[in-house]
Amino acid sequence: MQLADFGSTGKSLVNLLAECETGQGRVAVISGAGATGKSSVLRAFGDHAVQAGAMVLTAYGSLAERSTPYGVLMQLLQATRLPPAAAERLAQIIHAPEVDDFAVVAGVWNVLHDLAKDRCLVLIVDDVQYADRRSQHALLYIQRRIEAARVMIMVTEWQHPGAEHPVFHAELTRHPACLQLWLAPLSAEEVVRRVTTELPGELSPRAVPGFTAISGGNPLILKALIEDHRAAMAADGAGELTEPIVGNALRDGVSSCLNRWRPQLRVVLHGLAVLGDWASPAALAELLDLDQPVIRRSLAALDGTGLLDSGRLRHPAIRGAVLAGLLPGAHAAMYLRAARLLRDEGADPWEIAGHLLAAGRPVTEPWVTGILRKVADHALAAGWLPRAIDCLDLALKCSSTERERIGLIAELARVRSLVNPSAVAGLIGPLRSAFDRRLLSDREAFTLTTCLLWRDAVEPAEPAMRWLDDALAADSFLDGDLDTAGAWLRYTYPPLFTPAAAAAAGVGLPAQIAAGIGPAALRDAERTLQSCSITDSIIDVVLAALSTLIHGGRLAQAAHWCAILGDRADRIGADTWTALLADVQSEICLRRGDLTAAESHARQALSTLQQRAQTAVVGSPIAHLLLATTWDGKLAEAEMLVNWPLPAGIVHTRFWPQYLRARGHYHLAMKRAYAALVDFEACGALAAEWGLDLPALLPWRGDAAQALLALNRFGEAKEIIAAERARPGGDTFAVRTAALRLDTAMTADAVVRPQLLRECADLLRTNNFTRKTQGQDLVGEQPSVTLHKTGTNGYAVSSAILSEAEQRVAVLAARGHTNREISRKLFITVSTVEQHLTKVYRKLNVNGRSDLRSKQPLVDGA
Repeated sequence: MQLADFGSTGKSLVNLLAECETGQGRVAVISGAGATGKSSVLRAFGDHAVQAGAMVLTAYGSLAERSTPYGVLMQLLQATRLPPAAAERLAQIIHAPEVDDFAVVAGVWNVLHDLAKDRCLVLIVDDVQYADRRSQHALLYIQRRIEAARVMIMVTEWQHPGAEHPVFHAELTRHPACLQLWLAPLSAEEVVRRVTTELPGELSPRAVPGFTAISGGNPLILKALIEDHRAAMAADGAGELTEPIVGNALRDGVSSCLNRWRPQLRVVLHGLAVLGDWASPAALAELLDLDQPVIRRSLAALDGTGLLDSGRLRHPAIRGAVLAGLLPGAHAAMYLRAARLLRDEGADPWEIAGHLLAAGRPVTEPWVTGILRKVADHALAAGWLPRAIDCLDLALKCSSTERERIGLIAELARVRSLVNPSAVAGLIGPLRSAFDRRLLSDREAFTLTTCLLWRDAVEPAEPAMRWLDDALAADSFLDGDLDTAGAWLRYTYPPLFTPAAAAAAGVGLPAQIAAGIGPAALRDAERTLQSCSITDSIIDVVLAALSTLIHGGRLAQAAHWCAILGDRADRIGADTWTALLADVQSEICLRRGDLTAAESHARQALSTLQQRAQTAVVGSPIAHLLLATTWDGKLAEAEMLVNWPLPAGIVHTRFWPQYLRARGHYHLAMKRAYAALVDFEACGALAAEWGLDLPALLPWRGDAAQALLALNRFGEAKEIIAAERARPGGDTFAVRTAALRLDTAMTADAVVRPQLLRECADLLRTNNFTRKTQGQDLVGEQPSVTLHKTGTNGYAVSSAILSEAEQRVAVLAARGHTNREISRKLFITVSTVEQHLTKVYRKLNVNGRSDLRSKQPLVDGA
């Protein structure tokens, strides 16, 4: 910067130099708080003096050299600008043996006085308050003799209450020709002017006030903010930055201040940063073990720097930079003292816990675990999972009783599982030990069970599974959620439960589907989802409720809740929930025939589960993704999934028959009908063995019928379709129509038969999508879905399935009835008939009644 940039201060110094050149010695003392630009003024004045022809000798006071005799004076006299003869004389004076201090100073003055005869001599000392005492005495000696010499002394100092060497300051400033200047922090107007000058055309007007708010007018901090902002603009020039960017330059600037200032000021700044809003002279005195008068003087000194506002650090960015400068050892001790202090002051537990966590050390005092547990509960309620995990983890280290430790371990395992099920590995051992000693509550034991099953640790899970087995069989859970969750586990891991437990789990999904999901069950599921809390509810209960809606024909509601809960889980980082809900969304999209969305959701679920846990649960999104890519004709991607290495534990879950079914469809699309039939029949065998043999869950018979049709085994296909219709929920419109097509094909001539068989296979495929369940109407759903075209891989375009109302209209129209005749027969308006026909034409891809008659075998007969 140029001297002119400092306004009136710069002008005063120029005038003072001009007076010195006339033979009048002058003294300039520039005072101000730390980092207010005093050194910048010195550098600018030194440059100006050199350009004016003066000889400038410069020195810098330093805390590190305060004990070095003549440290500052030696800096002045060792300047490279000194003529060789003068330098030699000074060396002889300083290094002469047995010379007292007075003789040294007097000799130095004589040399300097001679140098000043030819031109003005300027002695500059920055931070003179840190100069050693002998150098200060030498400066005073010179000052007393410059009245008629062309010598100018210019020093900067941080003058504040309790400053070092007040006698030196008083003696220096008593000189008649002494000019005292005070540098205050920049005003708001000066900040704006400097910022707009430094960042022309790069700054949003909304960002300007932030520079004043953060820097407080401190030139060093302001310069750092400008550097950070310029760097951010260079990195992200496309967007408009509406507030100053805090980066490395600001942190370095604050660190520079801390390293240059007195240790006492650094300590007080650290105390201010640690205590935050609780900082007061009394609190700081107790935290730092200092007298209050010392604290007050330090606060007064720091207030002048612009870093403080009414005794508090003025901005979180400054506080963060100060905290970053805490040494690790002092860091922990200070935070622990602060935690105790805030507890005694009645501070909010959240703030106390923050200090305990920042200390990072276990504290065995009884009150600590209570506060950490309370804050963990609050953090969970607020959805701040990392803070909850940190609090529970530290509380566990601080706990002193076994029962408390067990509860904390179980809760920590539950919360960690929300984010990453793999992160509970170190907690399973203590939980199993507590389980063996009958020390776990039902919820804690259930947490252990799910943790083990997520890790595919079937053998280690056996004792917990026997406990859950017995509890389900005896219906002994007092907690209704555990009943539902246990039944869901039995549905997910069927071979791990005994027949008694399976029978007792009659409230589970297979039993509900077999009996018919009624309005009461749907209302209960809706209530469960409405009251769901990501951080408190059991995910198995939520999955059970969603499946009830799906199999109760409420796909729209299920998708709605998946989206809402998935968004909540994603916002708080509950990745396990996010993945499982995405997997449910994939299933819903498959049932709707939206293969693109099904693939997207399945990929999301698979990606998250792979990152977080090597678990058999990945089998579900793999099965959904395999079906979606196969049915959409993406057979190269489907082949990669078929070759995907599966976790060994998948064979103990319902995901195994789901995967076999999906793989069977891949084989069918690749025209490997025998391989497809093997997979479909293996799926059916497991479904029958595990109590999952329901078309709504695993419509394997319809799948096997497609393979049999491809093998020209029409009789077996007819039998298996009949068996499908006999199963609960299996007698759907698509299956009935497929059976009709097959019966017609078996007696049709060779010309018509291939078309009928294709229509039969297409109907069986579309039966995988939205269907009616146990005679219930689908509420809010599109009742027919068209399978996307898959090219020439064996999945031709399928015919659309019509709703019953559309089918009745289509049948009469195909038989030649007019719209008015149809309206009279069906007791509906002509307008309604026209609306139904419009939908029929679109779904069957026909242009009118004449084309509709060619589709009569498709729309007739149900």
